[in-house]
Amino acid sequence: MSEGMLNLRDVWYSGYLRFLAEAQERATIVVLSPSHEQRKHPRFPIDEGQFTSATGRPIAVWDMSISGLCFYATESMTPGTVLEICLATVFCTAAEIVACEQLDDPNTPYKVRCRFTDEEQGLQFLTLALELLQLERG
Repeated sequence: MSEGMLNLRDVWYSGYLRFLAEAQERATIVVLSPSHEQRKHPRFPIDEGQFTSATGRPIAVWDMSISGLCFYATESMTPGTVLEICLATVFCTAAEIVACEQLDDPNTPYKVRCRFTDEEQGLQFLTLALELLQLERG
């Protein structure tokens, strides 16, 4: 890996660590011990944002981590399907559907969990999303 690539990753990871520390301080995220949480990376609750599919359809993201995200959908989605998810027409990344759960809500009847196909892009996607949300909130 070139030194330029390593430095760029350090910048993304530094931004991620800053958001993680701020979220823990505000108690909007709690990092659980490995015995309680099976995930490699903590999830950030996302209550707003400009997420869309590659076709421009809005996506209601529930939470996100470096490795993936969870969103609500109006239609069932097949595990194994790869989606392109975009953030405010700034950055798009691929995510593979790992599960689709039917809910009792007629407005959003499905909860879809995805894994980013490239965790490095997941780091960038999450950091950009948190930066944009922070800007939107003022």
